[in-house]
Amino acid sequence: PITDNRFYMGGVVGYCSANLTSVTNNGNVTYAPNAAATKIFSLGGVVGMFTANLRDVHNTGIVKVDNITTSAASNVGGVAAVNSNKNTTAMAIVVDGCTNSGGVNVTYAAGNNSWQYIGGLLGNIHHGSPFNGEQRAGWVAVTNCKNSGAVNVTVNNARPLVGGIAGQFEKGNPCEK
Repeated sequence: PITDNRFYMGGVVGYCSANLTSVTNNGNVTYAPNAAATKIFSLGGVVGMFTANLRDVHNTGIVKVDNITTSAASNVGGVAAVNSNKNTTAMAIVVDGCTNSGGVNVTYAAGNNSWQYIGGLLGNIHHGSPFNGEQRAGWVAVTNCKNSGAVNVTVNNARPLVGGIAGQFEKGNPCEK
């Protein structure tokens, strides 16, 4: 049973604290929470939560969440759902050469009014560095990445932040280039 107030799911790994290189997920990843679900969840095509570098990581499968009724926030991404917001490393976390070609499909049920972060590549990035490759200590640098999968969100009272690359890029100036 899940006893924490949050959990992480991925097509390859739920929580990744070591560098992940040259990994591909070709399978579909689906989560259908029950009506009593109250936990924050993170669902990624390859990784749920990451605290280390992702290089040459790819997803071709569909990432699908059906009928979200939970009042908690969620993170959904084609490759990875969320990075830790407690990154205190002296180096930047690098997400480089990653791709998603699978669809990201999320459906919210009535009554869900929490923040939801949904991205074709990455759901929610805390401490994002600019896309120009600049690497700042403790931040996430995203370079040479691409999403070609469709991102489809059906909403009923939810507050989603949706993007082809990332649902949210918190802090920094990610759109410099």
